[in-house]
Amino acid sequence: MIDDYYRYCELALADGRGETIALGRLLDERNTVTPVDPWYLIQDVWAFRRVVALRPDWLLDVGSTALLVGILSQVVDVVSVDVRPLPVELPGLTCRKGDITALPFDDGEVPMVTSLSVIEHIGLGRYGDTLDPRGSERACRELQRVVRSGGRIVLSAPVADEPMTVFNMHRLLTREQVCGWLDGCELMDELTIDGGKMVVWCAEFVKG
Repeated sequence: MIDDYYRYCELALADGRGETIALGRLLDERNTVTPVDPWYLIQDVWAFRRVVALRPDWLLDVGSTALLVGILSQVVDVVSVDVRPLPVELPGLTCRKGDITALPFDDGEVPMVTSLSVIEHIGLGRYGDTLDPRGSERACRELQRVVRSGGRIVLSAPVADEPMTVFNMHRLLTREQVCGWLDGCELMDELTIDGGKMVVWCAEFVKG
């Protein structure tokens, strides 16, 4: 890459435009395809499609990626709750500090909630949350509590045949666990993303 730098300097000098050139960190990203996270891209697109199709009055997001939250806020009003709230201001977006196991909403207040790649982290302390072996269960039950009857819960988590905790990264959950924790809801739609090293399950539930 340093050869490219010197060659570029020669070309710029010959061009005669007086371009100022600083040597930064040399990057080589000449891949045959654009690198992409196989889980986040697909799950976020899937969730966005579900929100747009349903068009709730407003949306609660708990802990999903900043990019997804920001884009969703441009098509529906979003209240983003996170233990580490987003330090941004966007039209349609309200950011609040909060805990997924103790959400600042009344029973049945929320028309729709999204929480992608979040529940598997709860209770492991990685993001400053309280250590709790039942964190994922408490998170699911709290999402169920705040959603209104007929409302939707859209979430995702890494899954495996047997549950496992990889401290303090994440848990591998089972579909049966999550469905059991959302026992007042019915599974409406699902998508499995096999990224090779990890399988992520996306699920949409409707509350009875």
